[in-house]
Amino acid sequence: MLILVRRRLSVWLFYWQMTISLRPYFQINLIPGDAVKIRNLSLLQLCQVAVQLGNTLKDSNISFLSLQYLQTSESSLKEEMRAYDMEGVFMRRRGMNFLSLEVPGLAERRPSLVQGDFIVARYARNDARPYQGFIHKVEADEIFLKFDNQFHLNHNDRNQYHVSFTYNRLNMRRLYKSIHEAELLGPGILFPCQSPCRAVKKCPFKPLNPHINNEQANAVARILGCRGVPPYVIYGPPGTGKTMTIIEAILQLYTAKKAANILVCAASNAAADHVLEKLLLASYLIRPSDIFRLNAPSRQYEDVNADFIRFCFFEDRVFKCPPSQALMRYKIVISTYMSSSLLQAEGIRRGHFTHIFLDEAGQASEPEAMVPLSGLCGRDTVVVLAGDPKQLGPVVFCKQADKEGLGISYLQRLFFYFDQYRTGDPNYVTKLVKNYRCHPAILELPSELFYGGELIACKEDEVPSVYNCIGLPNKSFPVLFVGIQGCDEREGTNPSWFNRIEVSKVVSIIRNLTKGGAVSEVDIGVITPYRQQVAKIKKALEAFEMSDLKVGSVEQFQGQEREVIIISTVRSTVKHNEFDKFFNLGFLSNYQRFNVAITRAKSLLIVVGNPHIVTKDRHWDRLLRYCADNGSYQGCPLPPPESHSYSDETKYNEDQGGPAEWGCNQEEATNYNYNYNQEPSEFGLKCGSGVQSAATNNGTKWSEELPEDENLASNNAGIDPEEMPKQHVEERVEQGDVQPNECWTSDDQVHDACPEKFTFPPGWCDVSGIPASGWDD
Repeated sequence: MLILVRRRLSVWLFYWQMTISLRPYFQINLIPGDAVKIRNLSLLQLCQVAVQLGNTLKDSNISFLSLQYLQTSESSLKEEMRAYDMEGVFMRRRGMNFLSLEVPGLAERRPSLVQGDFIVARYARNDARPYQGFIHKVEADEIFLKFDNQFHLNHNDRNQYHVSFTYNRLNMRRLYKSIHEAELLGPGILFPCQSPCRAVKKCPFKPLNPHINNEQANAVARILGCRGVPPYVIYGPPGTGKTMTIIEAILQLYTAKKAANILVCAASNAAADHVLEKLLLASYLIRPSDIFRLNAPSRQYEDVNADFIRFCFFEDRVFKCPPSQALMRYKIVISTYMSSSLLQAEGIRRGHFTHIFLDEAGQASEPEAMVPLSGLCGRDTVVVLAGDPKQLGPVVFCKQADKEGLGISYLQRLFFYFDQYRTGDPNYVTKLVKNYRCHPAILELPSELFYGGELIACKEDEVPSVYNCIGLPNKSFPVLFVGIQGCDEREGTNPSWFNRIEVSKVVSIIRNLTKGGAVSEVDIGVITPYRQQVAKIKKALEAFEMSDLKVGSVEQFQGQEREVIIISTVRSTVKHNEFDKFFNLGFLSNYQRFNVAITRAKSLLIVVGNPHIVTKDRHWDRLLRYCADNGSYQGCPLPPPESHSYSDETKYNEDQGGPAEWGCNQEEATNYNYNYNQEPSEFGLKCGSGVQSAATNNGTKWSEELPEDENLASNNAGIDPEEMPKQHVEERVEQGDVQPNECWTSDDQVHDACPEKFTFPPGWCDVSGIPASGWDD
């Protein structure tokens, strides 16, 4: 009881201290009772309260909230890492310099360990001294370790050790530093509404790329005419040529403004390499000695494209940042958000770069976006953000920090809080509306749901006849929903779900498409939200030697496209649906993941799933009815239409995405009213309420799975742990009792998790008879 009292007292004191600290933000008096209300407000909600009260947040103190959220995230991360301590384990010698250790659950990123993280090992004796080592390499189910030389000399493969893991705080320290230094940026970056209104004069230019359209040319002309902050935004919905616009702007600056020094930052190594690749297509315009690709020292030399090595700096195959004298000579520097801190460490001062481009700005948390800005942005630096707040946002480890505001990108905050961006003022933002990727039928629904019906399909509307092999019900409508009442399953203690019946159907569709070479396997992509489903589909495809066909999560397909996209939604158990909605699992209740998933296809989109499940979400229900209304639904009987209610929480979450005038079924942000008399639970799903409390009362601990990202996968050779904060790398998993109705599988038993009111078609009841691979048509 004493421990419980102390814990509650410490929590109350924390929020009381936050109340005191928030007084400088508002010209109002806060009393101790307000601590209960303050703790339930996110950063955006606090901004909203300030607007309604006629007050403003101080730009010099904005770092306080970001620090609180970052500290919350780091505290949760430390606690999570302790759950993976191991006792009595063995290490094997690997050559003279390394030891290897098998880590259960590593393939599922439980824990998520990356190169550079630390391990503390003790001999299995109480009086043994601890040795700290670091992770040199991560493979599928084991890690390679480096310790002190004495530890290696004394090691014997028969020795037993107690081990614990700690993460490398380098990136977290960079985030803290960026938040502190952001106070020096002034209102132009943090609060554009406090800056004088500007009128950007379009600078005429001759396009270097003859294929850019009017909107892209207008964006480039505005960027050329910008003088200093506030940031200029290129709002690029799917397939609208955002990267092409950035490349054109960079080339125009490089060729027309000799004094221009350009920094381009991207969210990942793959995205940064993509920018470099596009620039090299215009290599006749750029001297190779003017481009530099900055890589973190932890990035593997072998992971870099051989064509890009000549633009990098390294010694003994280890990437480094060159001295400042060399950096000053480069006109174009390409980096990730995190690695850009190396430039400041080498002495590059604020204002050296005349232009800073932040690509995929919607995927970076605000502290990440501040890493290049807080250290390198000067008073006259032009900042350009490119991205889409309606697509995937930051992935944050800690749910509390995510809910409070760390999961809101800098780009989202600009659109949500400032009228200049929300209303689409051309002096601040250009929206690209011409889509060159998708068939008009594929584009119509996301355009209506998320972009106010403004997107224009520029792709031909003919459906290739090669798709007749799968029996499209409507030959002119290349969006097909295949309804299957399958079965969710889990294996052993693995928290990830899979659905064998959907796997079977996906493989059958792929085989029909590729039969006779009608469609190449490289032109097909499979999107599914669970790693186990990814693994099952890959294993099945291996039996047919289809190794070039990409299977992955939504995160792995962001920014990519395929001629054919097949989506497997996996979930088929109604009782788990509310759990999914609470934890934002799978596709349900996350409109950004839904938007990305259905806009990857160029000419054919196929969805395989249980209509009785997807109909519970209003966006998926719209897709289901969209297919049915166009005579493009196959499979089990359709469920009756759902009556979807739109709660304030739903409206609020979607209003964070973009300008009110550009979205469909959105309300103005100022319509979100905060009542100081509200109870904490009225702000939406809070910890200890709703579904979670019900689960807790029943003694249930749910396992949860965060989105999979190929750039974060522990067994990916392309990992660079310095490219993303650790909270983006970790996956939170709570293990607990298994309920009788859940469908867990072992080698000798399969449990049926399908609700009784839904019946399988004949021959589909016994899922245990379906093999893991090798299906026939």
